[in-house]
Amino acid sequence: MISRTLIKLSVVYFLVAVFLGNYMGMQQDFRLKHVHVHIALLGWLSLALIGVLYRVYPELAEGWLPRAHLWLHNVGLVVFMGGFTGYVLQGKQFVPALGTGAMVASLGILLFALNVLLRMRPSPKHGSNTSASHLHSFQQTAPH
Repeated sequence: MISRTLIKLSVVYFLVAVFLGNYMGMQQDFRLKHVHVHIALLGWLSLALIGVLYRVYPELAEGWLPRAHLWLHNVGLVVFMGGFTGYVLQGKQFVPALGTGAMVASLGILLFALNVLLRMRPSPKHGSNTSASHLHSFQQTAPH
């Protein structure tokens, strides 16, 4: 299930962001702060949220769009962050990797946006307020 894959990948990015942040703090060298933030937001936060959306709205997880998004977003993000790290630490020779990775990740994110905007539909069982009905059912089963 693609939602599980996205959530598991987000946890990997979360670990990388946390350990990079800890490393920078211990070294008192914050040159990679932008890499840290991009990994946390485009890796951990975005992919976790997208994984949850694909779980709540299963129609978004069907077809080629979510798979293309998954691959482009992740391959692009790794190349982007590698290029960004190289640029910060070693110079301009890493700009092509930085730019290529950013464009590939952005294309993946565009596919995700198109997927949501074109394919998300209200649940016929619960009307147009699907997320509210999921919250209501969660509240009914949550311990008080």
